[in-house]
Amino acid sequence: MRITILRRLEALEEKYRSYEQKEWSSLRTARTYIWMIVLAYYLGDLRPEDDDPHSAYDRVVKLPRDHDFSDASIQKAGLEYRNRLNDAYCRFFAARGLDLDEAPLSALFNAFVISVDQLPDQWLSWLKSNLQSYCRNVMIAPGSNLPRQISSDNFLM
Repeated sequence: MRITILRRLEALEEKYRSYEQKEWSSLRTARTYIWMIVLAYYLGDLRPEDDDPHSAYDRVVKLPRDHDFSDASIQKAGLEYRNRLNDAYCRFFAARGLDLDEAPLSALFNAFVISVDQLPDQWLSWLKSNLQSYCRNVMIAPGSNLPRQISSDNFLM
């Protein structure tokens, strides 16, 4: 009897871990899309006539186009990308009167939420469409433009 209960408990725990992993993966993807559109619009000169925010986002983080795919290059590019993304965050929050390193997370998160809410309808629609297509485990609350799971604890990448 005890072994059966333990097996059931292990199966439930495994199922929960699997669900949690899928949810976290979807949240990471959603956060990536949200930041891409926010940074592309506010820092990358994303225009209404653009079809896709990727090129504006690339302008923001200044991604190099010509790199090889060796392990060392990928690792260096990853570090370089994180540094460029951090610089973009700093510029984004500085434009809102906030210092990324000094401001409380709640103030940064509020500025982020307001910025998402002020995106033009075209880009909010693009964002919601991509979240619906690629982040099926992420739910957007009614009356909101952000997934329910995004909070001041996890909104930065």
